Amino acid sequence: MTADGSQHRNDGLNPSSARSPSVRPGNRQASANERLREMSWPHADLGACPPKDRSRLLGEITASEFVLIIGNDLRLIPLLVDSLSQRFVDFGICDRGAAGRLGVAVGEAVVNAIVHGNLEVGSEIRDDPGDLYEKLIEARRLDPRFRKRRIRLLCEFSDQQGKISVRDEGPGFDVSKVPDPTQDANLSLPYGRGILLIRAFFDEVDYSPKGDSVTMLKRRSDPAGATRP
Repeated sequence: MTADGSQHRNDGLNPSSARSPSVRPGNRQASANERLREMSWPHADLGACPPKDRSRLLGEITASEFVLIIGNDLRLIPLLVDSLSQRFVDFGICDRGAAGRLGVAVGEAVVNAIVHGNLEVGSEIRDDPGDLYEKLIEARRLDPRFRKRRIRLLCEFSDQQGKISVRDEGPGFDVSKVPDPTQDANLSLPYGRGILLIRAFFDEVDYSPKGDSVTMLKRRSDPAGATRP
């Protein structure tokens, strides 16, 4: 996932050459173990599913742990947000108001993963004239170098918490280098606000050492409450 706070001007032609932090052997082992566990979960490839069948496919997922796979189609985000927000409510983790805010955060994470991660389009060109930002996103979606990249959403729900990891296939980024959009010097910058929202609405937010995935966790508002029927 390339940062939406990238310090590099993208020329619109070549992928970013920015390097993410190195991954230690222990982190690689933990990542390998996680991926082995996830292989046993149900997988739903929404990108390969006809648009008319996507809602039905999401509704058929009854497992508490599952993986959703999408391509680089931003039009899928509202469907994902609605489905995942509802699961926070169904599991009794929070009410609909809070679930709506979580949905906004999930949507921001997926946008970042698609645009800044898989397509490697930086937000620093968002205010450029001529709709360059939107045109570059569309061009990258069709570019053979980027179009086969996928986004995976790893979803885990229980009566006590919900956790969603959004993983892209981009080069990664160093989240510590994204400017704080609440500081006066950064108020006019067109990036960083999505990460701010994610951290504001979820209880825990962790980025992978490489920076190509973000894990968001929300704990139940009343952990002593009744369990899911």
